[in-house]
Amino acid sequence: MQHAVPALSVLLALLLAGCSGETACRLAFMDVGYGDAILLQAEGAGAPAAVLIDAGSSPGRLGRDVVLPFLARNSVRALDAVICTHSHEDHAGGIPAVLDGIAVSAFYSPPWRETNACTAAIEQRLAHLGIPRRILARGDRLAFGGCEVEVLWPPAGGADVVPPPVELNAHSLVLLLRCGDGRALLPADVTAAVLSALRAGAVGLQAAVLKIPHHGGRDAYSEAFLAAVSPAIAVLSVGENPWGNPSAEVVAAYERHTRVMRTDRDGTVRVLLDGSGRAVIE
Repeated sequence: MQHAVPALSVLLALLLAGCSGETACRLAFMDVGYGDAILLQAEGAGAPAAVLIDAGSSPGRLGRDVVLPFLARNSVRALDAVICTHSHEDHAGGIPAVLDGIAVSAFYSPPWRETNACTAAIEQRLAHLGIPRRILARGDRLAFGGCEVEVLWPPAGGADVVPPPVELNAHSLVLLLRCGDGRALLPADVTAAVLSALRAGAVGLQAAVLKIPHHGGRDAYSEAFLAAVSPAIAVLSVGENPWGNPSAEVVAAYERHTRVMRTDRDGTVRVLLDGSGRAVIE
């Protein structure tokens, strides 16, 4: 497991990656309270790319007052893509303000499983701004700045392997980021049943970085899944909420196996993932 290194060392690693032609990417798990907002900045073969995965909750406030200023501070003037993992407000609520406030080349999501204020606002912005939308399903691959994002879930047509009742979380996008030999697994809010289905699939799950599913809830923990991923760093994006997440037992289980970073304790978590497979906290 890699531990924190001085900022100068991180900068040197990025410079060396750029000089050698290797791919490197930086992941920023923003502190947006109870929700997800992840900025991917990729450098390598091809032009640099910036991708936003989810944008937190509270329509307007977090997107306008937290996410957009964060992008500006990180010299992001335009986004190659916005990816919405699912339409729950704690992931999709800030997206309309982001679409209003910065140029976005493309929008990706799973099929909407329900219509709500978030989906309606997003659809209105996409139509008004002429931003193309693509529906993603298992097997789809996207390339950004020399990095590849593979969709591991949901299967095309729906999450039929999940026992009923199927809830919206079970249809979240699960994304595997490949950066040379570096890998990060982003399972959004999928449940333990989906984690079991992923583990039973043919795709290897091992990754240096894991976003802890569903904000550390009991309904989204699998010891076998964690063992299959074997991350060096696990990131918990969480804040005050009425559901009791994260579960103390789940957090303890992760801490027995890996280094856990929490946005409610550590603020925005920044990870450098280089092409050699190393993951380093910035």
